[in-house]
Amino acid sequence: TNYNCTSLKQNEFVSTENEFVLAMESALPGDTIVIADGIYYDWSVLIDAKGTPENKITIKPESPNGVIFSTSMLSKSHTF
Repeated sequence: TNYNCTSLKQNEFVSTENEFVLAMESALPGDTIVIADGIYYDWSVLIDAKGTPENKITIKPESPNGVIFSTSMLSKSHTF
């Protein structure tokens, strides 16, 4: 029997910038990257996603309005 593992969709849970980068590097079409709720400072990430129109790579927060990105502890935050 021949199994095609690339067709399995998975959820990857991340809570650091490095975990996010690694998750995106290994993400396949249809995968979802879930960012743990919290406040994240100074993330700078370029994404080279490999999704397709039919099977997108989804990036979402753990819960609605649960993730905040900010450039520093003193600046206004951006909620995701």
